[in-house]
Amino acid sequence: MAMLSFPPFLANWIVPMLQISDLNVYYGESHILRNVDMSIAPGQMVCLIGRNGVGKTTLLKTIMGLLSPAVVT
Repeated sequence: MAMLSFPPFLANWIVPMLQISDLNVYYGESHILRNVDMSIAPGQMVCLIGRNGVGKTTLLKTIMGLLSPAVVT
């Protein structure tokens, strides 16, 4: 997903409501989410769509703090 970009005159004034950079999530040995980047601005509507088992629920559970993202060193 592309990072949110704003016109130059707004870039210094709009702070993303949610910013995710390089998110990785594992279930055991399975790498479920790889290097997820996304920004959501206040008031922006977002819809997650995709086939079964692609990580939509895993992403939402990680955002809510129900799952821990991987710490990559």
